[in-house]
Formats: sequence, structure tokens, C-alpha cells
Amino acid sequence: MRQSSKCGDPHARKRSPVPARGVAGADIQDTTNPTDGGGHRPVLYLLMGTGFTPPLRLSQTPVLLEQCSEKSKVGVASHTVDMAVSRMRFVFTPSSGSAFNYIDLAQALSIQERKLHRQFRSYTVLGGLLQDSNNDTTVRFNTAPNTWVTRTALRRGFKLWMKMNRQAMEGMPGVVRPKYHDWKVYLNQHMQQGGGVLVPMDAGGNTIDVGEWEYSRYVSEDPDQGAFVQSGMADPTQADVNPDQFVAHIVGEHITGSGYGAAGGDNYTSVGLIRSWVDSRPQPQNQQPLINTVAELAYDPLTNLFDEGDTVDEVLENLDAHNDEAPYDHDEPFGMRLGLTGNADNLQRQSMATSSVANPIVPFNGFMAINGLIQVHTTQPGELGELTLLLDVDTQGVKV
Repeated sequence: MRQSSKCGDPHARKRSPVPARGVAGADIQDTTNPTDGGGHRPVLYLLMGTGFTPPLRLSQTPVLLEQCSEKSKVGVASHTVDMAVSRMRFVFTPSSGSAFNYIDLAQALSIQERKLHRQFRSYTVLGGLLQDSNNDTTVRFNTAPNTWVTRTALRRGFKLWMKMNRQAMEGMPGVVRPKYHDWKVYLNQHMQQGGGVLVPMDAGGNTIDVGEWEYSRYVSEDPDQGAFVQSGMADPTQADVNPDQFVAHIVGEHITGSGYGAAGGDNYTSVGLIRSWVDSRPQPQNQQPLINTVAELAYDPLTNLFDEGDTVDEVLENLDAHNDEAPYDHDEPFGMRLGLTGNADNLQRQSMATSSVANPIVPFNGFMAINGLIQVHTTQPGELGELTLLLDVDTQGVKV
């Protein structure tokens, strides 16, 4: 389909040719023979970003690049790539031979770039370097599972949090919402219960000053009658009507509070978003479809109309017994396997690096971190030493 836009139609003829301008702004002159061999002028390829534009004939496509809109569907500007990369430095000494620390990329970018970077994004680590003062460290980078289940659970948690705040602000005069209002959650139980969160440093080893970064809280309106029911005091008038307040983490089980199964206190201190999503949705059925038994089919006259030597019975038996259940666990998706209590459990390994005497500085490959949350698991068999991480991060992020 032909485009009517001046920038979007590479084959449109112009009455008043305008010379194209290169990167430095100089005019690109067409000084070649108009009948160069085949009667056409040569093709000009303009390199833009990481790709190149379709061929442009100078005799037919005089385009002023500055006039092309960024929203052009076909024009030269549609091939440009807008990416801002921030290089961040993290320096720390593990607390033990096997230690777990965390990086909240949204927080780190907000600190270093002096601009709010919202957590509800997927941030890409393009790569990085590890330097080890002891030359004997293995670093593993873990994130929440990069699956549709994780993203769906996060979107559900975000929408409920927004609904809670919206209902509370209804009818309120003036501006109630804080300027830096943002939804923030933890990665797992260990991070919520005090796992160290790393912040970026300058080249001199000084921590860049940190501002306010509060993780979001939910306030439940549900009266706490469960504690009284469990204790034999099933009297609705005695229910604890004080609202429960709790934060949220992505993977793993809920973290119960002092009021769980007892009078007073909060039932939960932190809620697992994937666990909550699993509990709220219908579970897939086993054995779909569920056909009649082989014994019943064996005596049906029409089913056995062309059955010679019980061949049809064998085929139906295989259809009934094979591949009628999902190839994944029905109740426990990746990110919410019950009974796991390790700090790295339910997380996805994304990258790793090991230093040595021969290689004190080693690179590691890039990866994507949902909500920008990364667990840094370090193991040092000998004496504990200082570690330095350099991370190149795309500051834009993508929608979860």
C-alpha cells in the first residue's frame, strides 16, 4: 500500500527536489551519470543506528532527514533506535562464604540518574564485568522466572493496588497522590526479610546518596474472623476489624504475621504474588477429554463397525491414556513450588561468572530482569574479599 506522507513514501516523486542531509548536516550531492549503465542513478544506503533503510534513489527520493517524524511507519526515521544505557558500579564484600545480596535496578537507576525509574518494568542488563580481590569467586545472577505466569501475577497485583488507592482517594479535594507514587515489590521472602540491597557507587568507592524508596503496602478491609473460628469463638461480633497491612513479593509462599491464627496483629507481613494468583484461578482439569472406558467401547456396535482384530480398541485405549494431561504441573508453576525454603529457590538463573588468578576480571552475559529485581549469589571458598560489579543497563525498560 502506497503512503501519502513525504517521509513515509520512498517511491513518491517530488516536484521540488530537496537535497538529503547526512549525519553532519552536509548536503549529499548526486554527481554521478544519470544514465549510469542501466539508465538509473545509483542507490544510496543510509546507515541509521543498528540497521539500514530501504534503498533510496536520489533521482526519485530527495528526503530531508530532519523533516521525518519519529512516528513514521516507512520513512528513514523508523529505523532509528533510541536506547539510553547507564553503566553502574556496585562494590561489596559478601557476609559469608555463600551470601545473597540484591539489586533493585529501578532504585539504582533512580539514584544514579536522578530521575524516578518505575519498578513495574522489565529491565535489560546488556552485560557486565566482575572483579574479585581474592581471584576465587563465583557469582550467580538470579531473577523471577521470565514467564507469562510471572507477568500475569504482577499485573494482577498492580491493578489491585491501584484500585485500592483509587477508591481511597475518591471524593478527596486537591492532590492526594504523592509526586513519586509508584508500585514496588520485593523479589522473594529473603529480600523482604532483610536481604542486603546494593546501591551504586562512584569511581572513588563512595555510595551515591540514596533518597526515599518505600515498598508498596496493601491495606485489607477483610475482618479477621478466622482467628476466632479456629479458636472456637465463632462470633462475628468479636472479629478483629483492624485492617491488615502487608507488602508483596514475587516468588514463593506468603509470609504470615503475628495475627495469623491468633487474635490481633496482621495475618500476613508479605504476600507472594504468584501464589496469590494461583490460588485465585481455576485449576486445569486432568485427563481431557475423559472418554468412556475401554470395556464400554468394546461392546458398542458402531464403534466396532470396522474393527478387525481389536485394532480400534487398542487405538482408543492409547488415546484415553496418553497425552490427555498437561505437560506441566497443574498446581505449582515455576516460581511457586511449595515446600522450598532456600534463598535461591523458585528463581531463574540468568547469568554467572567465576574469577581466578589467571582471570581476575571476567565478563558475564546479559539478561532481562522482571521488575528490575536481581539476586546476586556469591560463593567464596577461602577468605572473604571485596567484589566489584559493572553493569550496563538499558534505562528505558519494557512493559511487563
